[in-house]
Parts: sequence; structure tokens; C-alpha cells
Amino acid sequence: MAYSLLVNKPAAVNPRHKPSEEVSVLKFSVTAAESVPRTAPILLRGDLYKSIDTAIEIGYAFMEIHIRTADQVDSIRMTDYCKERDFRISTIGTGMGYVLDKLSLTDVQRSVRNEAVQRLKTHIDLAEKLECGVIIGSMKGSIPDMNDYHRYEHYCLDCMKQLADYAGSKKVSLYFEVINRYEVNFLNSIENTLEFITKVNNPWVSILIDTFHMNIEEKNFAESIAQCGNMLGHVHVADSNRMYPGGGHIDFVQVLKALENINYEGYVALECLPAPDPYTAALNGLSFLQDLYHKRIS
Repeated sequence: MAYSLLVNKPAAVNPRHKPSEEVSVLKFSVTAAESVPRTAPILLRGDLYKSIDTAIEIGYAFMEIHIRTADQVDSIRMTDYCKERDFRISTIGTGMGYVLDKLSLTDVQRSVRNEAVQRLKTHIDLAEKLECGVIIGSMKGSIPDMNDYHRYEHYCLDCMKQLADYAGSKKVSLYFEVINRYEVNFLNSIENTLEFITKVNNPWVSILIDTFHMNIEEKNFAESIAQCGNMLGHVHVADSNRMYPGGGHIDFVQVLKALENINYEGYVALECLPAPDPYTAALNGLSFLQDLYHKRIS
């Protein structure tokens, strides 16, 4: 199977429903946020509409927006602007709800978990209007007492089932992210996360893998991606040092081949450090991946 670059192909409504084709299609997306710390792995910064213009100038057709609350985005204006620019919002990142507001699905307090669920439901409402997916990463939270692991897993599972049912009613895909042990202490491996998603048991929930986290937690990129199969809904890429792809030592040829082997046709979002500057990182990362992509890896 050969690669074919088709960045403007719309995403399937449900990531588990893969169309059967002779080519594997990846859609490269760039991360953006209005306001995040300099050290955050988000590329484009500032006004989201200007970021769309910058993304198009670089060569992207898709953008992943990271927001604290859904009311930061005027869905009508954003939809119209994307339509005018032949552009698409791929995904909504929700981690600021955990980092800034300490909301998580594993919090010991029911009131906090309920607030986290409500916050994520507003993101789902926005995603329905923008026709994109929602990421649940940091908001899964960390477990304060590993001796009581099953209790906290139950908290998260209960919340995820509520969110999955709500997302399904809106036809919005949820992408549950695998994050390394140094950032959260819950569901750090692809194997454990797949087991958890199986317990959620809802086709609107799939796994999100990130090459930076995989470089810490996984033994073999190809085997771990193969393990995901059609449960893989979204991909984040950054190199081993969280620089743009090509800025470290991860073998992205292996990564692209593995995605091809499972017929992955979803988004590949560059979630990297904005170094040496946001524009250069976004450009170099995309150029590096597209160069590999066009070589028709065999």
C-alpha cells in the first residue's frame, strides 16, 4: 500500500468506521491556542483566526485548538471563517481544564468530577458545531492513592460513560489520550488505556497516542500502534525531546509505516514545543513529515 497525500479529505464521522481504500490518507494538523505558557507543547499562539491564516500560509489544512472553556470560541464565526478559507478544525484540546482549573474525572470529590463532566460536555457541544472531535487527556487526572486504584478507575469510568453517551447523541468523537507517567500517574500505557476504553464500551470513544509519550512508555512503536488497530482515533506527534518531528531521534519512518499497516486515515496533529519559534517549528515539522509521506514508504 502506498501513501497518497490528500490533506483536504474530510474525516469520517466516527473514527472506528474506516472506509476501505487502496491508499492510506493522513491529515496533518497544527496545534494552536490563544494563551498558553511558553513551555507548553502548542505551536501557534495568539488570535485563533490569525493562527488559521498562518497555518494555511505554512501548508496546513487543519488545526487543533486548545481552549480553557468553550465560550472562548464563537462557533458561527469560526465555522464561517473556516468555510471561507477552505479550512477545518480537527480537534479540541481540553487539558487547560485540569492544568488551570484542577478539574479531573478522578477527583475524590464528586462535585469536582461533575464539574469536569459538565465542562467537557460544553466542549462536546462546541465540537458538534465545528464538526470535530474532543480530546480527553490531562482531564482524566491523577490518582492520589494507588492503593485505592480501582476506586479512582471507577470514578473515571463512570464519568467517561456519561460523556460517551452524550458525545454519541451529538455524533462527536472522543479521543482518550495516553500520557506518560511523569505528567499523570493513570493509564500511562497503550495496553492499559485500550483495556480501559474497552470497559467504556462505546464506539464514540477511541484512543489517542502521542509519539513523545510513547517514546517514554512503549517498547516498540510499530507493535504498539498495531495493538491499537481500529481503536486508534487520533495521533499527536512530537520528537523524543518534544521538538518538532525531525528534531530528535524518533524513527518516524517506522511510525508512518505502522499507521499505514492499520489503515489509519485520521488526523496527525503536531503537538510540539514552539522552538526555535512557533512558525519555524510548525513549518519544519510539517515539511519533515510530508517529505517522508511523499517518498511512498514501502
